[in-house]
Amino acid sequence: MKIIFSTIILCCAFQIQLNGQITQRSIVIYDIEAIINADYDGGLHYLFNIKSKEKKSGSDAYKFILKNRNGFEYKKLTDIGKNVDLDTLEYSTISDLSKIENCELHELLSKKQEIFLVTKEKKRISSMARCMFPTRYFL
Repeated sequence: MKIIFSTIILCCAFQIQLNGQITQRSIVIYDIEAIINADYDGGLHYLFNIKSKEKKSGSDAYKFILKNRNGFEYKKLTDIGKNVDLDTLEYSTISDLSKIENCELHELLSKKQEIFLVTKEKKRISSMARCMFPTRYFL
């Protein structure tokens, strides 16, 4: 009986609740003010900071590599983004993520098989235009 009960608790512990949803394989992060930077070679990355709950450190940084590499060449940002309707997605905001302890958030992101960034498309005038990018969490 103890083994069954322990297994149930262990299974529940692996399901992290974000924004009212149970996530297992993937997570969608919505950041309307996301800044996507390019490195010297053309690789793209996205970074956000959350103020640390620990007194010793000021903030924790979370870096994501956008999947824009095709062999030895890099695709442009406009070629990898997919237009999406925000109302059709279950997503977590930076504010939602900041409620999770920093170590737990690093662990959660490192275990996700799929992480997507959704942000406002800069070139479109419409405030409803959103773009979703596949990413990889960078430790």
